[in-house]
Amino acid sequence: MSEEAAHEVARYGSCSVSLRIRHPSCDPHEITRELGLTPDHSWACGEPRRSEAGLPLGGMRRDSYWTASLPGVSLAQWQTPESERKATSATPGAASKGLAGAIAQLQMQLQIMAQIRRNRAFLERLIGEGGEVTFVVEVEPAAGLSFRLDPALMQQLGALRVRLEVEFV
Repeated sequence: MSEEAAHEVARYGSCSVSLRIRHPSCDPHEITRELGLTPDHSWACGEPRRSEAGLPLGGMRRDSYWTASLPGVSLAQWQTPESERKATSATPGAASKGLAGAIAQLQMQLQIMAQIRRNRAFLERLIGEGGEVTFVVEVEPAAGLSFRLDPALMQQLGALRVRLEVEFV
């Protein structure tokens, strides 16, 4: 990450979106194949439990788990701080930062909607078999942070019984 990008993250916050799936028995390799995404973490039902370092924890996994970051949604500028919003009318470039936040929000929501459309039948099958599908939005808060969820996105998530979690990290 460039020094300028790191400054923007510290100043405006950052966002990432991931897809998380839990299922009673689905093979994580099948999820990877169907979704065309490389998982950040995964395990299969019945595998021995291990720490992130690979050390045995005892016991077996009770379900399958799979999570992957969605490409194209890794860094977002969310909302311009109050001091800069007041200066927007006086400073020609200040409005572009607020616009960048709005574009980033739209990009996140469109990415989630596209993922649902492409994989609707597969996601419906997993949920129908007792699985849980969750889109996780991780947000690093910044001063004046706010975001909105589009009704079309919420409707698609609700129709599929897909969860949306927002985690402030």
